[in-house]
Amino acid sequence: MNQFKKKKPGKKPAVDPDEVFNVLKDHKNVIFDSNGKLKKISDKIWKDLSNLLGKKISSNCLYISVYQDRYSHQSNLKNILGLTHIPKQTEEDIYSTDDSSSVCDDNLNVFSITIPYVIFSKIMPVSVNYKNNGKERRYNILQNGWTDVINDAFISAHGLPCNFIYKRAKVYCDSFNCNKFIRFSAKCKDCGSNLYGWSDKAPQLEQPLIIQIQTKDTRGREMEHNTKRPLKGLKRSLVGAELLTDIPSNWKRKSVSNLKFGCVLPPNVYGNNVLSKAKQQHSDNVLGITEKCPIKSVIELKHNSIHSGAIHGIGCDPFLLHYWTNHQLVIYKDVSKSYCRICIDATGSVVKKIQRSSLNLTSSDIFLYMAVVHTDFGQIPITQMLSERHDTLTIYYWLGQWLKSGVKIPNEAVSDYSRALLGAMAKAFSNSSSLHSYIDKCFLALNGHIGELPICFLRVDVSHMVKLFSRIKCLIGIKNKYLKEFYVRALRLLLTSITLTSFKEILCAIFTVIFSETDGWLMNDEAIETPAEKCRNYLLSLMKGISNDTFVTIDDDGDESNDIFVENDEIVNHDRGIVNYINCIENEGKTNASVQGNRMSAYYLPELGKYIKRMCYDFPLWTGIMKTIFDSPFLIATSAPVESSFNELKNQILRFDRRPMSVDRFVIKHINSINSDTKIFRSEQIRDKQKNKTLPINLFSNISDDENILLSSNKNITENVSGNNDENCIIENNGKEDNAKTIILNSIMTENDAEEEFSKTLVHIEDESMIESDGEEEFSKILVHNEDNSMVGSDGEEDDSKTSDNDYFENWKGKGQEVHANPTLKSSTNKKRKRNTKYMDGIPEIEKILSIRNLRSNKTTLLLNGNTTTPIRINKNRYIVNNTCSFDSVSTVIAMAYLDNPFYKNFIDNCKNQFLEFCKKLVTTNTSAIIHKERLKILKTIFKEDTGITGVNIIDCTCNVLFIVTSLLKDAASAYEHIECNNTNCKSVIRIVPCPTIIVRLKEGFKTLETSLQKYLNVKTNVCLECDENASSTKDLCQHIFIETDVFADESQFRLSEFPTNLKVNAKIYILHGVIAYGYGHYVSHIRRFNGVWETHNDLQKKIKSHINAEKTRVNP
Repeated sequence: MNQFKKKKPGKKPAVDPDEVFNVLKDHKNVIFDSNGKLKKISDKIWKDLSNLLGKKISSNCLYISVYQDRYSHQSNLKNILGLTHIPKQTEEDIYSTDDSSSVCDDNLNVFSITIPYVIFSKIMPVSVNYKNNGKERRYNILQNGWTDVINDAFISAHGLPCNFIYKRAKVYCDSFNCNKFIRFSAKCKDCGSNLYGWSDKAPQLEQPLIIQIQTKDTRGREMEHNTKRPLKGLKRSLVGAELLTDIPSNWKRKSVSNLKFGCVLPPNVYGNNVLSKAKQQHSDNVLGITEKCPIKSVIELKHNSIHSGAIHGIGCDPFLLHYWTNHQLVIYKDVSKSYCRICIDATGSVVKKIQRSSLNLTSSDIFLYMAVVHTDFGQIPITQMLSERHDTLTIYYWLGQWLKSGVKIPNEAVSDYSRALLGAMAKAFSNSSSLHSYIDKCFLALNGHIGELPICFLRVDVSHMVKLFSRIKCLIGIKNKYLKEFYVRALRLLLTSITLTSFKEILCAIFTVIFSETDGWLMNDEAIETPAEKCRNYLLSLMKGISNDTFVTIDDDGDESNDIFVENDEIVNHDRGIVNYINCIENEGKTNASVQGNRMSAYYLPELGKYIKRMCYDFPLWTGIMKTIFDSPFLIATSAPVESSFNELKNQILRFDRRPMSVDRFVIKHINSINSDTKIFRSEQIRDKQKNKTLPINLFSNISDDENILLSSNKNITENVSGNNDENCIIENNGKEDNAKTIILNSIMTENDAEEEFSKTLVHIEDESMIESDGEEEFSKILVHNEDNSMVGSDGEEDDSKTSDNDYFENWKGKGQEVHANPTLKSSTNKKRKRNTKYMDGIPEIEKILSIRNLRSNKTTLLLNGNTTTPIRINKNRYIVNNTCSFDSVSTVIAMAYLDNPFYKNFIDNCKNQFLEFCKKLVTTNTSAIIHKERLKILKTIFKEDTGITGVNIIDCTCNVLFIVTSLLKDAASAYEHIECNNTNCKSVIRIVPCPTIIVRLKEGFKTLETSLQKYLNVKTNVCLECDENASSTKDLCQHIFIETDVFADESQFRLSEFPTNLKVNAKIYILHGVIAYGYGHYVSHIRRFNGVWETHNDLQKKIKSHINAEKTRVNP
């Protein structure tokens, strides 16, 4: 007796089939297209039918049910409409015979493709066990991804536009059961074309798999095909992995590299949206992200992931997240054992805003806050925060939580001029109730109350301060570009001051110039300069990088230092003593400005005073005055390390990610990069600790190499000069005669003046000129309170007193204000970022810069060769001067020496030589047609004119340097020879003969130049040319000397470093200022500036080439 096991009834359908058919019947005319085919699943009709059924059955399920003819719905509908129903053909029907010819059609074509063995090995058949009612059966199947491998090979080989959807393939490993190795079928989603494929036999080892495919040739019908193949399975993972280090558009470009021009994109070239989603999904799998909500995701990461120990605090509304790793704590604790400086800043555009509640309310902008420590062997972040709120208390809470981890308060902390950041650092690091309290304590310490000194030294980044100076409202605009150039450089002098006395002198001078309507000389006595004139000249001398002790205190209060001391004692007990101190300086400047001069002042700008006064209320933060009190080894404050970390994060770590990104993804990526960076940094830290000797702190770690060279060069000069008490200071330059002349230009000082002057110059260079230029990120943070975005109020300190430090907030690019439910308005116009200007370096050319129209560059060649200029018109005559390189080289060397040496400048100012006056004009006025006319007038006196047939006078100036010096400096010679005849009856008992150049023997090169000059000055006895008696000859060197180098062959070349930088001759010191080299029939001058940096001035080039390597550059003097 056969017993049949009764099957359990299936689950009752959610919708009665008859009800479904009735709805389908009512809409039977719109379910099928004009060809009688069922409309696609993406058609709107299926969603409409699903809505009519109360959404009890989804649109996709409804389509599948009709498509598969369940309950005979499709057959009945077609019978009602009179359409022919073609039953679905089974695979067994398709392959009813082993012969492929049984499936033949006149419209089908057979295509052959070859799959390399390397690719076939990835989809090679494997055996799989299937269970059914307790029984197991073994099948051979192709591995996942076989459909994409075959389809990509087919499209690549034949280029059919069809989007084939493949069905299950059958594999026959036993050739006795079937004469085919693989069989599969597919159908085009667009045109409905069927595809049948097979492989006759399995490939041998390292041999390709050959597949035959039979389908319609649809090439030429590309416009009928619009869909893309689904990106899924193994291929989706592979594409996602490729996109981790690339962007979708690049992947798309690579995929069509072999496509012919004019062809339509095949269905396996996906859109950017699909590729981006695949990248995101693969990235989420790699990062371990499982939650869709970013807040839930970071909570999951904090408690259930490998990053559990790195995330320390999470806030939902408002959003905040504190994170730092144990590795960061270990590194910082080790670094903080010595003097430690950290840099703190914030940036945006890395994290997306968060959507909250069912109303889809958007959060405020989320900033990344980061603290970075910098050492000699690298920099590393030490703590981070993501926050939606950017006020002082939020930042203070983050820093406080970090300190609770057991770390030490840093010795020094640097940030930009964000009141929120500074206030939070004052609370967390300096045990101060507010930023005002910290500043007051620093001011008390400056006045001798060291017990009030805070724990941590807070400073403002120098580049942000310079940017702040240049963005002052009254200095913006074309009309004020000259004033901006002057006042920004003047404010830079405040920035680099290191004593309270120098700060007061400079600030008083600035206030005097700002508030003075007149300058020049007194109205009733034109021999006496007005205070405004003195102050302006004093500021200009400091801008040049040349210290000057001629500045005299203008008021009559007696000794300056005593006044400051008394004044400070009087204001110490006030609530805001620093405010009173700045106001007193302002009043002193106004008193000085009230003195009337004989001309109108071009620098009168009273509205600038309130901006300067407001910034000076915080001067302990941004000047170098507190450096000595805090015993800081760093000359300047810079936040370059944290700016560099932001740049690395955005442009390297997140290079291939679309920003802004979700919070959870960003945090994981950032922590992973931090873990890698800390391992590298720790390795270097361990190596550094195990060195036998402790390395000194690098005082110039934040200074460029060129500035370090600049400082060391000046130190060497000063040590050589100040080491001898009997020396006089000078300048020196090499000259060149005939194809081998080098000019050495020197300027002379007295012995005592030299020592004093160069010692002052060294202090200025060490403390002022070694400042970095603007940072990489554009400065757009401003000081704001509530809705007031202006930095300065109308009443100065009154605005500060009404504003609590806790109310300030970080406002990166104007995005720091908290947004509640209102949309954020975006600016419709983006102003073009202007070119950065370097204000931190000393610039001897300041007078010339202030007098020319274009302030964009001060590296333009002083004189261009006459060969490159147009004819010059003088008195209705036209002139062309050719080959002026010798004249131009000598002029350039003298002109640059005039700028760099105040004593040589004084010599030229008092000299009436026409050529020297011309050299002075080169650097004090604009290089224009007037200068070229002046050059023409001088050259006409020593060269002949040649009138051409065109009526243009031509002056050929081909000559050597010796001819220029001898012809134009007769009354300003290098030396004078005094000849005294022993015969008292001689017609010329005493004669003085000028020596424009000096010829000495240099047997061992320029090493013996000083000794040769000493021998040159020795007393000699010669025969008198008048009476044939003996005559004694002595020589005296003048303010400059030009040394001939004809003793060397034309091919002799020397490194610039081989020329002596200073010479001591008879208690006088001469300093090298330039070398003129000759080569290929052309003269070029190499200038050694006051800071030791070499420049090349070539009159055939429009720009000066600066920072020449003196060790590598060889010249033929």
